[in-house]
Amino acid sequence: LIGVTVSRLMLEIEVSDDGVGLPRASKLGFGMRSMRYRADSIGAALTVDRIEPQGTKLSIRLPLVEV
Repeated sequence: LIGVTVSRLMLEIEVSDDGVGLPRASKLGFGMRSMRYRADSIGAALTVDRIEPQGTKLSIRLPLVEV
């Protein structure tokens, strides 16, 4: 499932699935570190959460600046 919300001040994109999910005590791999680095570099916040009973949700929130 992919969701996009846009307001005057914020762009939020959420991607979720109903797969096996992330292990509870997992270290960030290269892919997750790379996504976090890229989000940080544009001023966005990235969160990754487990969905119970299974699945993963990734959200990125980017503040919008009027030009």
